[in-house]
Amino acid sequence: MAIAAALPTTPQSTSQRLLPAAGIRSVHEVLDRLDAGPLDAPGGVSPKLAARLLGELDRAVGRLQGLRLSVVAAADRAQAGAPDGFSGTGAWLAATTHTDSGQAAREVTLASDLSDGGLDVTRDAVTAGHVSQDKAGIIAHAIKQLPTGLSPASRQKAEAELVQVARSADQRVLRKAGRQVLRLAQDEVDERAARDHEATVLGQEERSAYARCGSRCSTTATARRAVRSRCRHRRPRFSRTQCSRWPHPGGARNASATGHPQSQPCVARWARARSARAR
Repeated sequence: MAIAAALPTTPQSTSQRLLPAAGIRSVHEVLDRLDAGPLDAPGGVSPKLAARLLGELDRAVGRLQGLRLSVVAAADRAQAGAPDGFSGTGAWLAATTHTDSGQAAREVTLASDLSDGGLDVTRDAVTAGHVSQDKAGIIAHAIKQLPTGLSPASRQKAEAELVQVARSADQRVLRKAGRQVLRLAQDEVDERAARDHEATVLGQEERSAYARCGSRCSTTATARRAVRSRCRHRRPRFSRTQCSRWPHPGGARNASATGHPQSQPCVARWARARSARAR
């Protein structure tokens, strides 16, 4: 029962904030007072309580990892290895913590990525203990691989989706989700590039048609109709009530409403062309 009492169901108030050094010292003091005797007793822990203990321990370890990454990022900004002649913060961290140089370099990179402000959702999840350091590294790697043309909103959405997966899946599933997000992002960029190219081409055609029409095309809409018709002296394909430039019942009404007089030369050419086709 002592273990169950150590797991409150509601968060406790933290009216007094502690500096990192004092907080870590308090963590050690709490661990020193921890009574693990019931864990050694036969039948002292039920499967349900064991699962709950493991979940809370993982969350506590994750929060400590988040604090460690914050310290590493601060040391990197302060160039902690420079006074002792280290080549970089990774080498300094490997010598200070007696860890592998490759692992230390990856930890420094992840700490910098989380502190730069580009992975706010991941950083908050690590600080809260919901995402481990290893999963945060997978998310950061996946976000770095996203296309440069992707919008910031889409990048934030991709990061939020990966964090959601990381909270309930293992690293293999998270890597698979990262590859899927990368494919979707590339498709989105390709589709946007195709739309932009199409809009550019259409704009060029409209400007060219406007230049050819001269005084007979006083609006961009008229130039667009000329593009669709492919000829300035050919009747465009649109309903009769949409333009005042052709002889139809709505022409005079639209002309008076828009202040755009009908073009008699164009009307005459269109009439002659229609008579020629009839013969």
